Amino acid sequence: MDEWTATLIFRAWRKTVAEARKAREYFAQLQQETQSLDELHAVEQQPITFSNTYNLRENYQNRVAELPEVTQLRIFSYLSPLDVARAAKVCRAWMSTAEKMNTIGRLDLSRLGGQLTDKMFVKITRKRRIRLHQINLHGCTNLGPLGFRALSSYANLQDINLSECVQLTDDYVLPIASGCPALLYLNLSYTPITDNSIRHLTASPTMLQFLSLAHCYHLTKDGSRYFGQGNGFPKLTYLDLSGCVQLGPEGLIQIVEAVCTVRHWILNEIPWLSDNELKILGSSCNVIETLEILESGIMTISTVSPAFVSLNDIERTSALAFATTKSKKSVEMGSSAHFKDLRSQEHLITDGGLQEICRRGLKSLLASRLNGLDGSCFRDALLVNEEARSALANKHKKNSSQPQSTKAKQFELSYLTQLCLKDCTLVSDSLFRHLASVPCLTVLNLSGCTGLTDAGIKLLVESCYASFLRELYLAGCRQLTDRSVFMIDHKFPQLAYLSLADCDLLSDSALDVLSQCKSLWQLNLSNTQLGDRSIATFGSLPKLRELKVSSCVNITDTGVQKYAHSGIYAQCVDLSFCYNLSDSGIKTLAFCCRFLMHLNLAGCAKLTDMSLQYISGVCQYLQKLNMSGCVQITEIGLTYLRRGCKQLNHLILLYCKGLNKREVIRLTTKVSCVEFSSDNPPTEFQAPDQSTA
Repeated sequence: MDEWTATLIFRAWRKTVAEARKAREYFAQLQQETQSLDELHAVEQQPITFSNTYNLRENYQNRVAELPEVTQLRIFSYLSPLDVARAAKVCRAWMSTAEKMNTIGRLDLSRLGGQLTDKMFVKITRKRRIRLHQINLHGCTNLGPLGFRALSSYANLQDINLSECVQLTDDYVLPIASGCPALLYLNLSYTPITDNSIRHLTASPTMLQFLSLAHCYHLTKDGSRYFGQGNGFPKLTYLDLSGCVQLGPEGLIQIVEAVCTVRHWILNEIPWLSDNELKILGSSCNVIETLEILESGIMTISTVSPAFVSLNDIERTSALAFATTKSKKSVEMGSSAHFKDLRSQEHLITDGGLQEICRRGLKSLLASRLNGLDGSCFRDALLVNEEARSALANKHKKNSSQPQSTKAKQFELSYLTQLCLKDCTLVSDSLFRHLASVPCLTVLNLSGCTGLTDAGIKLLVESCYASFLRELYLAGCRQLTDRSVFMIDHKFPQLAYLSLADCDLLSDSALDVLSQCKSLWQLNLSNTQLGDRSIATFGSLPKLRELKVSSCVNITDTGVQKYAHSGIYAQCVDLSFCYNLSDSGIKTLAFCCRFLMHLNLAGCAKLTDMSLQYISGVCQYLQKLNMSGCVQITEIGLTYLRRGCKQLNHLILLYCKGLNKREVIRLTTKVSCVEFSSDNPPTEFQAPDQSTA
């Protein structure tokens, strides 16, 4: 062994010893501070003896009262109404701040969920009834007749969210509609209301601008005629009819013809939606800014009309939707189980149905799984735009004083800012040619469009909107190669969200180029050939907060350590199914990235309780942790989490054989959502060499 080699070994040994000493000192200090806090708790109690009387003197430190009033209200706004009521009992200063909270016109009770009862609701809102103008009751399943009647007496309400209030019926919609004349926003999604509710809403003059009836399965085509009767909805601009499968094509057409003022149409998860309804929509409305048809028009019924589907089947699926759904954009279609075996190869929605809509000032188009759509509707709309501009120019030459007509304005495609065509198999590189002249496109989602190639990315880079693009999703475009990645470099100065997941032809050496995109906020490279070389360079991205590299089996502790040293501001990291990770890599990640809020380590079977000790010792802001498939975790690791991660509210421990249910329940009492199972991990949770063995 020469002198130079011995010097290198000695330096590496000194560095390892120094890091180990630093870690021991840190955890010793942390344990000492934890014990001191447990002893002091929140209140210092000093015993004093007066003759035969024993008293406790409590020394409170009210530092919140020393802050500005705006800051105090900001702090109290993060508390639930029950916590605010408890805080008001602490001292007079906090009671004064709690009283000022009653003057705020917004009230969010969705965090209480099923705990909110009629009596509690009346007590909370009693002092706010005059100033209250916005209330959120999403998921309050136990709110009953008394609560809805009290809600109807708040005349100044402008925004009401009653989604997933399962006890809401038509009898309570009537007093709410008549008692709140200033109502602008009303969300009735996932409620058992019927056609009579629509009749009640139009019975009295209304100023409604936003109406959500998503997944109200009892609405039929008989209720669609109420949209045009009575006072109607003269100012309605947003309408959500997602999942209302009982309306049928005739009912939807009646609604479209009755409310031509609607500019934002949400028609997700409607299986019978076809070109016919979309053509009528485009011809009836002068302006259509938003159209969402996710999971729509992808299946038909061969024997019966959708309007006469058994309501019992829909009710069964809607009950499942109530139990599992948290947002209208992330739900699985409740009625899809009924139509699952009745799929048809017919393409209900094609470019012909969207052609007229694209000429109505469209700003946002979201669609998915439309196998009959290739994007030629944008080409036709652009041709009409050119004809309209030339005709308008000739008209102005003849009469320059005449203002531009509104009919010419409505045929503009230049307003398009958001386009989503997920899993549309016919979409190819020609789409970029059709969109080349669109000036202000900021969001482009073409995930699952397997026909895209490097030639399409070249057209994308040369387009007019390349400098404005902020979000680009190309997950599952498996024909993309390293050439596409090299073209992305330096071409999108404002790109903040990029997804190239499941593009398995992308190599580690090419992905290294993405470190030049300095404006990236979120990067998803899951299931690619990403390795230590590229992930180490991502730490230099100054704005990167979310990194998802799931199933990148080439990543080791070395790459994670190099990334962590630079990416200290990371908030969300997904390293699931990176089988080569061990406690050493997680140690560096935890020590450097102290602002982590979401961490996914599922499938990393080499991790032990030491990883949880490192995480709990530093990551005090952690809210969600996934350790599924980590079979070496025991109750000791959960003890560390309970002591260190005070803000943890979602813990996933699936397929953790080293834990038992009783200990998990005992050690996670303060975690609101815990998913646990001690079953054997499936094959995808095993490393490739282990699964083949």
